[in-house]
Amino acid sequence: MRSSPFNSFYNEGPTSATFIVEVDGKILGSFREVTGLGGKVEIFEVKEGGENGFVHKLPGRFTFDDVTLKRGMTFDNGLYNWFNEASGSRFELGSKRGKATLARQNVAITLMSAKGKRLRTWILSDAIPVSWKGPELSIETDEFLVEEITLAHHGLISSNMGAPAGSSKKPRIKALKKAVTPKKKK
Repeated sequence: MRSSPFNSFYNEGPTSATFIVEVDGKILGSFREVTGLGGKVEIFEVKEGGENGFVHKLPGRFTFDDVTLKRGMTFDNGLYNWFNEASGSRFELGSKRGKATLARQNVAITLMSAKGKRLRTWILSDAIPVSWKGPELSIETDEFLVEEITLAHHGLISSNMGAPAGSSKKPRIKALKKAVTPKKKK
């Protein structure tokens, strides 16, 4: 019996807990949860005169959801620092110095197999942090401390990088990153 791409994908043993997060090619760390990978198309309804049997539904603007990354607290203050760099006060300070730019970065979220093989990558193009949330501290509970960061972005690319599931072909992250990196103006 011939194996289907669906079966070969699941033969790799992916689970929702096996993923890595990279920012501009550098691994950001281990995360416990990623939410918000999605988008939607706004629909406009047009009611045609004399036609009562249906309504025309036309596609409009495409929008992407913000993506939230959650991880356990660590000694590393990187998520907060990244958020702080994109904050209004930091941006305003830069504008007073003639450098009013936000450093947008490409964020890759990669689903891994149980054996550490990259199976599918979602790239957030030109992402910036829009919120950061620290751990909830309380004498009432003894729960794991979690911090989270929410990212807005200009687009989402979902790809297995041309390699069919189960293939031994190594994914080309650099090629994907190049596809979502804006060209510099001359």
